[in-house]
Amino acid sequence: MKILLAILFLLVLIEISCKKSIPITGELPISSLNDSNILVDASKDDGVWWSPQSGTGDHQGHHLARYLRTLGFHVDELSPGTIITDSLLKKYSKIIRSAAFSQYSDDELAAYKNFLNKPCALLLLQDHLYYSNAVNDNLSEMLGLHFVGAVEGTVTNFVTNEITNGVTELSYIAGSVVTNSENNPSITVLGTLDKNDYTVINNSFPFIGGTNNIDAPIMGILNNYPNTKIFFLGDENGIEYAPQPFTQNLVNWLF
Repeated sequence: MKILLAILFLLVLIEISCKKSIPITGELPISSLNDSNILVDASKDDGVWWSPQSGTGDHQGHHLARYLRTLGFHVDELSPGTIITDSLLKKYSKIIRSAAFSQYSDDELAAYKNFLNKPCALLLLQDHLYYSNAVNDNLSEMLGLHFVGAVEGTVTNFVTNEITNGVTELSYIAGSVVTNSENNPSITVLGTLDKNDYTVINNSFPFIGGTNNIDAPIMGILNNYPNTKIFFLGDENGIEYAPQPFTQNLVNWLF
């Protein structure tokens, strides 16, 4: 009986350890590609994912990571300052790119290019760009997404799609806007903020002229990498709490 109880206790410890968030600063706890592995690239994070701490506790991104784990995914979360490499990305076919507040090196961008040329999935998140030195990150630019400005409101304009099925509204807490969707045919916009129903933060107007003269594109699909599913969203905080049915729809389509 004591042996049986000891075995059960050991199994419980193993299960708990498997569910912990792992801030990765060196070698990964996995050794090979597996379709259930998701990497959260928060290497350029400035607090949107890891606040209020960089560790395994109840940080802002923990809610989304925990939700994905309940669906059976293995989720690894990169700590700020981690270097993106080919050997790192080869272990994943699914990446959530947390909002980047610093730039990637040329080698890191090359690693992402190699990742995007294989069958994979990328959820690219950006956030507000209203600090004096805030500019769009160079991975987003490489993908052809020009995020600009800082706005807040409630998204109620949706294009009919399996990702938006049943979604009537989505909180946009403080995010940027994609300003080049009309001249980039690879961008399919699935959601916009109504031009009469969003607030510009700290005079960070996304459009030239400083007026809300068009509906603001904030999320959609990018189609310029034929082997890759890419979804973009200009506000990270809103999705970190896994709003439904949007999050489950997105997981079903993307992962």
